[in-house]
Amino acid sequence: MASMQQLNSLRIAVSERAKDWLRKPPSVSSDTPSQLSYISVQNYESKLPFNPELFGKWHKDISQDSLDTNGDKPLLVTNFDYHGVAISKARILSDGLTHVSIFNAQNQREADYSIHRRLKPPRVLKRTPKYIVPGTTLSLCSPIATLQGNFAHWLVDGLSRMILLEDRANEPVRIDNFLIPENQLSMRESILELGVSNDQIIELPIHTVLEFEHLVCMSRPRGYSSNVTPGWLIQGYRKRLESSMHDPKLANKRLYISRKDAGSRKFRNEDALITELEKRGYQSVELSKLSFREKATLFSQATDVIGLSGAGMMSLIFCPPETRIFEIFPSNFITYSFATVSAFLEHEHHAYIFENEAKKIALDPHSGLFDLDIKDFLNSVDKYIDKG
Repeated sequence: MASMQQLNSLRIAVSERAKDWLRKPPSVSSDTPSQLSYISVQNYESKLPFNPELFGKWHKDISQDSLDTNGDKPLLVTNFDYHGVAISKARILSDGLTHVSIFNAQNQREADYSIHRRLKPPRVLKRTPKYIVPGTTLSLCSPIATLQGNFAHWLVDGLSRMILLEDRANEPVRIDNFLIPENQLSMRESILELGVSNDQIIELPIHTVLEFEHLVCMSRPRGYSSNVTPGWLIQGYRKRLESSMHDPKLANKRLYISRKDAGSRKFRNEDALITELEKRGYQSVELSKLSFREKATLFSQATDVIGLSGAGMMSLIFCPPETRIFEIFPSNFITYSFATVSAFLEHEHHAYIFENEAKKIALDPHSGLFDLDIKDFLNSVDKYIDKG
């Protein structure tokens, strides 16, 4: 169910859109042609040994992924075609909720590099820029979930565009500035830990137009319709935070990812679950309290990880090979994005699916308070771990 804050944001977005309808388009000088310079990027083919049952529960709305069952093991197959573009005199406008729109020098929306949901996006920019950003700026403000603080989407779909450009562009591209979502401290902290300096960071303001001397936009890291987390992305983060990660031979921690610090999707009986897991040597962690580098350090020591499918599971990218993963899924929302991380890193991944009877799921499949059958779940876990 939408919160009061979300409803208020939507009300403001509709109001601002109505104002734009009434505005006259600004005049555009004929001596400011739109210039797009394309950036060649290596494509990527993903073939991962995968659980057909888990794939079958989610793939219906994902057109880019397929399961190859002709070999000894079923393979989840996806081909990613990547590219980038540098747009001169580009402008950006976003309401933080329904669209992030990029416009060229003629104030025409560049649909291939813009995103939207709910409301139709503006086709023509009718506002003037607040200021011009010199140099070359890389946009990391996509998808819309990143603007609203979803850290997993930030790592997989937003910040990963920096890795895509740095690691897979066929020729180096110098970036002077990085455009990130506004007022997201964890996102700022994470890009700083990857070597970007504070004075290189620009935050995207809401309902305010910025113009860029040159704006670099990258294609979607997970393609146009895929649930696969690509291997280059996983390797990219591991390489950049390698100095904070432990020797996998010394891994000795069992971790439970708690969602006590999350705004939604929690277990009503989590305290009882934690009590039982602690008897089995698990440590409960709330990941919002850890920096990106601290997550890399902690999960690089893991032998076992348990967690409800959600943003916290993105830290699996730092786990050593052969880590045992127990991912818990509500029956109405089964996604295999984190399972593909485990497949790439050769984890031992187990999916536990429980019947979701939360009342809120009729309005929002991502919300709800859940009741987990702790005894049944622990019976599943105990098949694979040694007690004590």
